[in-house]
Amino acid sequence: MTSTSTESSPRKDRIGNALFSVLAACSIIITGLVVKREFFPASPEEAATQTVRNWREYATGGHEIGPQEGRAVTIVEFSDFQCPSCREMHRVIAGLHAAGNVDFRVLYRHYPLRQIHPFALDAAVASECAADQDRFAAFHDVLFDKQDSIGLLSWTTIAARAGVRDRGAFTACLKGRPALEAVQRDMDAGDRLGVRGTPTILIEDRQVTGVISAPVLQEWVRQKREQARLASN
Repeated sequence: MTSTSTESSPRKDRIGNALFSVLAACSIIITGLVVKREFFPASPEEAATQTVRNWREYATGGHEIGPQEGRAVTIVEFSDFQCPSCREMHRVIAGLHAAGNVDFRVLYRHYPLRQIHPFALDAAVASECAADQDRFAAFHDVLFDKQDSIGLLSWTTIAARAGVRDRGAFTACLKGRPALEAVQRDMDAGDRLGVRGTPTILIEDRQVTGVISAPVLQEWVRQKREQARLASN
């Protein structure tokens, strides 16, 4: 009996070690997939897009950024202030707007990836507090321009750079519930849409995930304008 017990213990250890190795490997694979989607997103130009027929449901919330004129085509963007790909998408959109392309409007909606971005949720909440003072777009721009400093700069410092005047009200807002609830509404909408990564973008009824290059975005906007023109005739 003693001999059998002595032999079975190492065997159990080997089984346990093997199981641990399998679980560890799964963990690495899962983590790797998340990181791949984060830093090496599939090219939207090459990836298949989806059609979202109820896209207008997702255009009823969020914050409008960019010029107020034009806006023939609606783009809804589910985004994360700590996401490098979202920063690249921000630069594409800002560049098109700066070049005078105002054929589209952008509605920014929050989808912080809290599992890999520890400050993303707090950044989203802080932006909602800036929105209370009509400074969402400016706060949004500062966050993306200073993305590497998120977590190092205080929210009040970022608010000051974004032109938020009432710093006391801003600080009180950070501790309240309404801003967090606004972020949660966007996240709930993203869940309904099936968001799995950021940025996830709706160009009206066309859904795609990843950074869209400026020429491709312009072409897709042109297509939507042409569809609208034909439908009105």
